[in-house]
Amino acid sequence: MKLTTEQVDALPSRDRPYRVSDGLGLYLEIHPNGRRYWRQSYRFQGKQKLLAHGVFPQVSLEQARDRTLAARAVLATGQDPAHLRRKQHWQTIPEPRSTAAPVLQVTQTPVLQSLFLDLPAELMQQVQVQAAAHGLDCEALIRQWLEERLQQEDSTANTSAS
Repeated sequence: MKLTTEQVDALPSRDRPYRVSDGLGLYLEIHPNGRRYWRQSYRFQGKQKLLAHGVFPQVSLEQARDRTLAARAVLATGQDPAHLRRKQHWQTIPEPRSTAAPVLQVTQTPVLQSLFLDLPAELMQQVQVQAAAHGLDCEALIRQWLEERLQQEDSTANTSAS
């Protein structure tokens, strides 16, 4: 059954997270703290996958449905929408302004900055040593690693789709 905005507003929180389906794999996950998350469940190459579409009310019911239809269109082309989203996200991260930046510079890119904050000190030192050995700053080294990883995923996806 299709949800309405009034139904979504009226959904109470419970002791445990629960889901309310809207159709086409789209559902609203309601957490005990009252937060409501739009999620889409789908299968790609025989595996169950999950795609996050945002938090209600910042993402409306109509927007969540539009995002679901867009993801289904990507699936129809034989691509994984989650992989495509990750690939687009990493392509939007700007290149460092200067290649002569100090090795110990902490990046200002929010995603990579959060990666730096989550790294244990020993691992961060290893990243800095590797970056210095390759003549790169830490951000450029991580960006290079991520691009290689995405290329590997692309080649794996292309060979398995054939």
